[in-house]
Amino acid sequence: MQFIGNGKHSSVFRSNDNAIKLLNKNMHNQYNFNKINHEFNAIIALAEHGMPTPKNAKLIINELKKKHGIQYDFINGILAKNFKFTEVNNKKFQSELKIFFTKLHSIQIPLNKVQLKKTNISKDIYPKIIIENKKLFTKKEFDQIITKVELHAKKKNFINSPNVILHGDISNSNIILLKNGSINGVIDWSECMIGDPAYDLAGVLIYFGEKTLKSLLIHENYSTEMLERINYYASMEYLFRL
Repeated sequence: MQFIGNGKHSSVFRSNDNAIKLLNKNMHNQYNFNKINHEFNAIIALAEHGMPTPKNAKLIINELKKKHGIQYDFINGILAKNFKFTEVNNKKFQSELKIFFTKLHSIQIPLNKVQLKKTNISKDIYPKIIIENKKLFTKKEFDQIITKVELHAKKKNFINSPNVILHGDISNSNIILLKNGSINGVIDWSECMIGDPAYDLAGVLIYFGEKTLKSLLIHENYSTEMLERINYYASMEYLFRL
């Protein structure tokens, strides 16, 4: 197998016409087995709605019958982080990204055969990360960040935000493009959940810039009112690199 790349929890390989995502050996625990199963189910269910998920996905199960990997058709193209954008192909990309989010964020909930948890990002995700990495903060820094997170968890603007199906990990490492800027596939659905669409759009701001974000916000389903939430989520992205 040819090594393609790796993340915090898994590594990806290519074998002939297949891509194979495997949990790293030190990540073999029930929590991550469940995440693999969750990602597989999300891929299958979202494909039924025409989303550009990996095709012909199959679970890889070890001798203990634990679901520790996913195999799917190799997706031809270039990772967005390695893509050379021009004025022409960038317009094509922005157009397809708009279609992608419009379709994803309008899929009816619940999603077939997938249990998606409704998530308040500030209440359910950020505190866990901060507490797990408490030793990396001074007491003052820790108190400030926890206070900030708790404040936004309770703000009406966040509590009353729309609840839609999210990719949950939008980055330039998870979108595969053809040379003309078309989206040929979106990978890593392990964080798929129900939550604030601004969370996905924060990934657009971080990895593709303000111009691309603005091209999405023009769409009728979004408004500039979302900017406060988008900017907040974007400001917290560093937590995932602790």
